[in-house]
Amino acid sequence: MFPPPPRVKRDVTLTWDEAVANGGIQLGRLGGTRTESQYLLLSDLESPTDIPEGTGNGWSVNEEPNGQAPPEFVDAFDELDIPQGSANHYRVSLQNQKFKNCWHTGLPPISARFSVHVNVKGKTIVANVSHSPAAMINEQESVPADWKQKLPKVSRMSDVVWIQWATVAKAEATPLAVSDLKYIFRHEIIMENTRSIIDQAAAKGEDEFNENWPGLKFVTTDTQFQALLGTIHGVSIVDLLVSHPNELGTKSIEAVNIFTTDEGDNYHMLWTLTGDGNTPTAS
Repeated sequence: MFPPPPRVKRDVTLTWDEAVANGGIQLGRLGGTRTESQYLLLSDLESPTDIPEGTGNGWSVNEEPNGQAPPEFVDAFDELDIPQGSANHYRVSLQNQKFKNCWHTGLPPISARFSVHVNVKGKTIVANVSHSPAAMINEQESVPADWKQKLPKVSRMSDVVWIQWATVAKAEATPLAVSDLKYIFRHEIIMENTRSIIDQAAAKGEDEFNENWPGLKFVTTDTQFQALLGTIHGVSIVDLLVSHPNELGTKSIEAVNIFTTDEGDNYHMLWTLTGDGNTPTAS
C-alpha cells in the first residue's frame, strides 16, 4: 500500500514554532555529512530528440541569453555589484514531454516548471517560478496511489536549478564559476505559509511588513533566520548546498534578506552564502 500524496505545500499551515524547529534541523543538515546528487548534467534533464517518445527524461530546456533580471531587483543588483544585461541567462525547464522513470515508460507530462536567471559573473541565481512535479501531480483530478512512481527521475528544485546553474557556469571562462555561487534570490513568493512566516519575522521589529530593498536582514544567530530557513523556500536552499559538495564544499548560509515590491504585495528573499567552494580539478 502506497501512502497518499502530500497536500500541496502552499495549503499546509506552518506555525512559527514549527518553522523555527525545522530551521534548526536544516542548520544541522548544513553541519552534517553531504552527499553528491546523482543528477548533475543537462543530459539528466533533457530528453534527446532522437529517441522514441516516452523513453526520455521528459524535460525541455529553453534559454534566453541576455535575459534581463526582474526589474524589482535593480537596486539589489547595483548594491551587490551584480552585473546586469548580457550577464544574465534566463532558463526555463518544462516537464512537458512523455517520459520514463525506474518503474514506467510513456508516462504523461506533469507540466512542472522551474525558471531561473543565472548570472555567473555576479555569482547569482534568481529563482522565479518553482512548480515542482510533486506539487503539480497532486493538483491533478485523479492521483494514483503510487504517485511517487509517476514522477520524473529529476523532480527536486535543487537538482533542476543546479543543472541550470552548472550548465551556464561551465560554459563561462571563469575557472571557479560553478563553485563561486554566492547569492540566491527567491522572486515573488506566493506560498501562503512562507508569506506568513515572513510576516511574523518582520513583525518582530516592524509594525507592518512593507520594506523595499534591502528590507530586513537576519543572520544565523537570529530566531527569525531559523524560522525562515524552516520554510520550503529555505529548505530548498539547504537541499542545493548539501547535494553538491563536490563543487560547493562546505558552503553555508550567512544571512537572509526579506523585502517587498509593489507597495508590499510581492515578497522576495535573498539568501547569501558563505564559505569557499572546491577548486575544480583538471579533467
